[in-house]
Amino acid sequence: MRTVFVSLSLFLAFCSFGYPSDKTSNTDHKTFGDYWYQGKAEITSYEMEQARYGEIRKGHAVLIFVTEDFSKSKQVKLDNPQKDPEDAVKILKLNFVRKFITGIYPYSIMTSVFTPVELSSHPNTLKLSFSSQEWCGNVHTQANHKKNRYEFNSYSYFESEGDAKFELEDAILEDELWTRIRISPDRLPVGNIKIIPSLLSSRLKHFELKVENAFAEKVVIDVPIKHGAAVVLIGEDLGKQPSALASIIADQAISSWYSTPSILRLLVEHGDLASWDYSALKTVIFAGVKNMWILTRGLGVTRRPVIKAYRSR
Repeated sequence: MRTVFVSLSLFLAFCSFGYPSDKTSNTDHKTFGDYWYQGKAEITSYEMEQARYGEIRKGHAVLIFVTEDFSKSKQVKLDNPQKDPEDAVKILKLNFVRKFITGIYPYSIMTSVFTPVELSSHPNTLKLSFSSQEWCGNVHTQANHKKNRYEFNSYSYFESEGDAKFELEDAILEDELWTRIRISPDRLPVGNIKIIPSLLSSRLKHFELKVENAFAEKVVIDVPIKHGAAVVLIGEDLGKQPSALASIIADQAISSWYSTPSILRLLVEHGDLASWDYSALKTVIFAGVKNMWILTRGLGVTRRPVIKAYRSR
């Protein structure tokens, strides 16, 4: 059994913003406190693969989660929260560090997310920051939540980007999904939502940050790796060759396919599917286009096993 992920572009399509009500949340606050309020951090380390300059680069990722007392007015960690308890709020902070090498020079990237633990009284992540350093230069972006909006300050060595200040309306931050899962997965936003793409994607792909309409759905997916499966990663260049993709699905006995609708359409329309055996293919995951499932008939996949998602990395 193999699963394939096509690493191409961010795609978000579909509209209003909302959270599940508190009645749907069954977070055990005592259990949460017993784990998180011990003055210790949770650290997880991973080998990673990052698409950059048309190739998959191997690297290392570390996620550091820790709770802190945070100032609502200054949006910094409080040295003495007892001094002004009205200004203090408990947050779960994530420092997400990525390091990888492209050719001869290294990338060092860090994203920091500051999400209040009590989402019912503080439904928005208060602060988000991002920095990237490599031999060409460094960039930094910070977003602060103020007056129902996110205020962005961005600095870049690229002339076309330079120094910029702008505001975006309230929306889910893609970068905060990590902390929300750790705080209360039952309160993850579902249905038609508004979302701000990750700062990592914006920087590496150099697209303008804006609020996107999206559809989010929680689905249970059998993790293939625990069954001894393999994940087949497709580079950007290969992702533009439908005939090559078609042969990979057959030759690698791909059982689950995850890609953008545009790649799926190219595959169905120009991949010469009739020449290949797709009997192993059981699931096609895509997003962004209604009734796209019709095209999957060419892959021998019926409507039922198709799973909608809003994001592909």
